[in-house]
Amino acid sequence: MLTDKSQVKCRFSKQQISLEAIKQIISIYHDKYQFVYDDVDNDYEIIISGNEQVKEFAEEFKREVLDQEIRISLQKDFGELRNLIVRFAFFPAEAREKE
Repeated sequence: MLTDKSQVKCRFSKQQISLEAIKQIISIYHDKYQFVYDDVDNDYEIIISGNEQVKEFAEEFKREVLDQEIRISLQKDFGELRNLIVRFAFFPAEAREKE
C-alpha cells in the first residue's frame, strides 16, 4: 500500500484487460500524471503519481481502461463488418442503383 497521498496503485487482471488498452489510456494522460506499470503474477499493476486529486483520477482511469478494452474487443470481433458498413454508407448512390 502506498502512503504518499499523491500516489495510487491500480491492478488489472490480465485475463480481462490487455496491456494495449492500459498503454493507450496512459498515453492520453501522461502529461498530467506519472505512470509506472509492472507485470505482477496474473495482473498488471499501475502506480499513478501526481497531484492531490490522483485518487479521484484513479477511478476515472479505471473506467477509461475498461472502456478502451471494450473498444479493442469490439474492433477485433466486428471490425470487418464495421468497415463494410462504412464503405457502403459512403459508396456513391449512383453506383448502388446500378447493382
